[in-house]
Amino acid sequence: MNFKKIAVLIICAVCLLPVFGNDAHSLTNRLYVTNIANNTVSVIDTSDNKVVKSLDTGAWPAGIAVNELSGRVYVVNSRYDDSSVSVMDIITSEIISTIKVDPNPMHIAINSSEGLAYVTHPEGKDKTISVLNLKKNILVRKIKAGAGAFHMVIVGNKLYVSNSEDSSVSVINTENNKVITTIKVGHKPMGMAVCPLKKRVFVAGTVSDSVTVIDAENDKVAGTIKVGREPWYIGIDPVGHRAYVTNRGDGTVSVINTLNNKVVDTIKVGGQPLGVVVAPSLNMLYVVNHTDHSVSVIDTVNNSVVHTINIGAPLYSPHSGSLWGIALF
Repeated sequence: MNFKKIAVLIICAVCLLPVFGNDAHSLTNRLYVTNIANNTVSVIDTSDNKVVKSLDTGAWPAGIAVNELSGRVYVVNSRYDDSSVSVMDIITSEIISTIKVDPNPMHIAINSSEGLAYVTHPEGKDKTISVLNLKKNILVRKIKAGAGAFHMVIVGNKLYVSNSEDSSVSVINTENNKVITTIKVGHKPMGMAVCPLKKRVFVAGTVSDSVTVIDAENDKVAGTIKVGREPWYIGIDPVGHRAYVTNRGDGTVSVINTLNNKVVDTIKVGGQPLGVVVAPSLNMLYVVNHTDHSVSVIDTVNNSVVHTINIGAPLYSPHSGSLWGIALF
């Protein structure tokens, strides 16, 4: 046994630990918020709720998702003459690649274990979803869905897609990219979220002012929950057994107990709340207020707004942005 080599390796490992430890600490629990009006993503440090960086993206950034395995943030640039996905490196907070997709993309869902991503096109006439290879950052195929495919979630080997124009959810087998079944839900379904405990998919029906609950085991509707006006997106806290629904029409968040599918509270936030993300380890909920150009910080223990993060314009832009999507790493 070469004890000299072992000693060198141990010394190197010890020396590197503080470096990686500090980087990890400084880059976790950061929020990424898309600003459609000024084509940027705001990076927020949740330790002090301050914007630490404003990053240029493509035109009209809307949907956003994080791949924790690769340390990448994916931003969907939705304007027709752009139609791309910006790839951001979490460590540097810089755009490292751009992937061209079909016209008018809106949302992206990441299958990190397979190195794939799925992108919706609500205004697309061919009713397809783009499939991206995240290792090569290229479009590799298209999958048929319903009319106005808007948002997506992944449960095992199934992709659930909300079809906003035909009040349904397409269930797609990701192994063969075929539609397994189509489920009727509330009128004009938009945002979706997964409750992993019971394998339930929650779907916001924007016009019906309701949330449809789908049992992902048998792909049947398991219940319907009345919420506020114009629900758009949903965040899930699997630890606290809560679903949080942003109601764009009345500036509130409906709090649902996912164990019994009952609304247990309603929280007043800013104007036209859209994107929402939960940080269970912090007991915090973050809600994007579209017209207020702000993010509401909510204590999930008592369901109260404890802080409001105002996201102003970048120094080079007179526009403060119309906030849309949010992701947490």
